[in-house]
Amino acid sequence: MFKFLKLSFAFLIAFAFSTALQPFGFDPVAVTSVGFLASFIPMPSGVFAAGINVEIWQKTIIENLFKNNEFLLNSQDVSSAVVGGRIVHKPNAGAASGVVRNRTILPATVKRRADLDLVYTLDEFTSNPILLTDAEKYELSYDKTTNVLATDMANIRQSMAEWILYSWRAETATNLIATTGGAVAAYLTGQTGNRKAFELKNLSEAQARLDEQDVPAEDRFALFDARMYQQFVDALSATQYRDFSAGLDKEKGIVGEMYGFKIMKRSSVLRYTSAGVALTPEEATAATTNTACLIWQKNMVERALGDVKMFESKGEPTMYGDVYSFLVNGGGSKSRYDKKGVLAIVQAASA
Repeated sequence: MFKFLKLSFAFLIAFAFSTALQPFGFDPVAVTSVGFLASFIPMPSGVFAAGINVEIWQKTIIENLFKNNEFLLNSQDVSSAVVGGRIVHKPNAGAASGVVRNRTILPATVKRRADLDLVYTLDEFTSNPILLTDAEKYELSYDKTTNVLATDMANIRQSMAEWILYSWRAETATNLIATTGGAVAAYLTGQTGNRKAFELKNLSEAQARLDEQDVPAEDRFALFDARMYQQFVDALSATQYRDFSAGLDKEKGIVGEMYGFKIMKRSSVLRYTSAGVALTPEEATAATTNTACLIWQKNMVERALGDVKMFESKGEPTMYGDVYSFLVNGGGSKSRYDKKGVLAIVQAASA
């Protein structure tokens, strides 16, 4: 019965339209026929429906994942090595076979290179579900609605950046460099006492250590937190600052170049205990905690992105609206088992 009424209504609309066009020379029978038959063409779902396009949001997450954290782009992207949306599995070359000068003993001893696969699990970052009530959907502008979701997406980006930084941390004593400057007050909430300020020779020492490790001279980076960066700038002479500023590249987040390092900065980088152990982003700052600048070469660290999803539950009867949440699988690692190519310049305690 419903279908019959629907078809009848479509016929009447087509007939009325044809009558209106008759004075302009259109055949009413032809117009009615075309209009009636057009009513059978299914309309694409969602074309005129207001609301949030999940696919577009997922694409937006991926495109903006490193916004305000451009330092992450200065690493190897190994997303193609992600298996099952969560596991990174990639080969890591073993030691070279060796070279003998003027070999006299034949046949030469045959050795098989022992390659080690680099395998690690990406972290899963999920936002807390957020409710958009029916009243909000109609009363808020579209921009405000998307802003609510964009805030959650930004929080995921920030959290993932903090954990990737931690995964890149320098871990061995030979890869930690202590600051050597004059006494300055500790600046993190929770710290007490004084620390030795950053000096230019600390960055010069980092350059020498990477040279000793035979790390490529190109694509070296140094990431400072805001306060240690200020100590770095204060240590520059007018001429040094001019030369340093010549390397400015705002689009890439690079504020200058010094000793072969592209210098970058963000609000926070890494924290270490007095024993030289890096704190996770979740661990609290203690009185003796020390901040650090991270040093790396682009091919010595990596990042990976797995599954990116946006979940929606429309018309929740007990919530009187729609519920949304995000999930991003992402992470990083040092690229080599021997940990070469990654250093940290760490605050030293001062009287």
